[in-house]
Amino acid sequence: MKIDSYKGTDNKSDAYTEIVRDLMRTKQTAILFSCFSLMTIMAIATIASSRAANPDPLQKLLDTKICPGCQLIGADLSAVDLSGANLANAELRGASLTGADLREANLSGANLSSADLNNADLLRANLSGADLSGVDLGNAYLADTDFSGANLSGAEIHHADARQANFNRANLSGANLNRTLLNSANLSDANLNRASLRDASLNRANLDRANLADANLCGAYLRKISQNEANFSGANLRDTHTSRSDPEWSTPEKCTE
Repeated sequence: MKIDSYKGTDNKSDAYTEIVRDLMRTKQTAILFSCFSLMTIMAIATIASSRAANPDPLQKLLDTKICPGCQLIGADLSAVDLSGANLANAELRGASLTGADLREANLSGANLSSADLNNADLLRANLSGADLSGVDLGNAYLADTDFSGANLSGAEIHHADARQANFNRANLSGANLNRTLLNSANLSDANLNRASLRDASLNRANLDRANLADANLCGAYLRKISQNEANFSGANLRDTHTSRSDPEWSTPEKCTE
C-alpha cells in the first residue's frame, strides 16, 4: 500500500494514520467474516447432529423396525415388511398398511384409528390397548393376535381370520365381523353391542360376560361356545348353528335377510 495513494491527507503522518485505520477495518472485517463462517459451520453441524439424533421416523422405522412412539400419521406402509417391529404407542392414524407384514409386531397402545390394514398379516401381533376405532381389517390374518383392551368400535373386520385371537375387554361395538373366523377366540368381557357377526364362526369361542345386546348373529356358528353371563338381549340369533350335528364352519351359507 503506497502512502502517495492517500491524496486527501496533508502529511505522511495522516497517511500512516489512514493506513492503520484501513488495516484495522480490514482486520475487523476478516474477523467478522471468520466469526460468521464459524457460526455457519456450527449451525450446519448442529442441524446435522440433530437430524442424526432425531432421524425421519418413517426412515427410522424402515431401517431399524424400532420406532416406539413415532409420529407416522397417514404414513404409506403398504406391503412393507414390519414383522417383529416395535411400534408401541406409535401414532399411526389414517396410515396405509394394506398387505403389510406385521407378524409378531408390537403395536400395544398405538393409535391406528381409521388406518387401512386390509389384507395385512398380524399373526401373533400385540395390539393390546390400541386405538383401532374405524380401522379396516377386512380379509386380515389375525390368528393369535392380542387385542385385549383395544378399541375396535366401528371397525371393519369382515372375512378376517381371527382364530384364537384375544379380544378380552375389547370394545367391538358397531364393528363389522361378517363371515369372520373367530373359532376359539377369547371374547370374554368384550363389548359387541350392535356388532354384526352374520355368518361368522365362533365355534368354541369364549363369550363369558360379553355384551352382545342388539348384535346381529344371523347365520353365525356358535357350536360349543362358553357364554356364562353373556348378554344377548335384542340380538338377532336367526338361523344360528349351535347343535353338535352342525358342521364346522368352512363355506357357510350366507344368512338371508
